[in-house]
Amino acid sequence: VSPSDFNKFDYIFAMDRSNLRDLQNLQQRGNPDSKAKVMLFGEFSGGRRPEVVEDPYYGGDEGFSKAYEQCTRFSGNFLKHIFPNIDPKV
Repeated sequence: VSPSDFNKFDYIFAMDRSNLRDLQNLQQRGNPDSKAKVMLFGEFSGGRRPEVVEDPYYGGDEGFSKAYEQCTRFSGNFLKHIFPNIDPKV
C-alpha cells in the first residue's frame, strides 16, 4: 500500500488489527483527508463482532481453508453492503 492508494480507492481492508493500525497511521501521515475508508475486512463477517483473518501460513491446510472461508464470506457481505438492491441469485 502506498500513500497515493488512499486517494485511488474507496476502501482499503486490513486482515488484522496490527495491519489496521499500520494502514491508519500511513493514511494519517500521507493525507488525513483522503477518501479511502480504512477498516478491518472482518467488519463484514456477518456477526456482531468483527473477525480477524489470521495469517494462514503457520496453520497448515486448515489455516488456509479458514482464511479462504472468511474472505469468501466477507466479500459476499461487503458486496451486499455496497449493492443492497442487487439479488445475489441473478
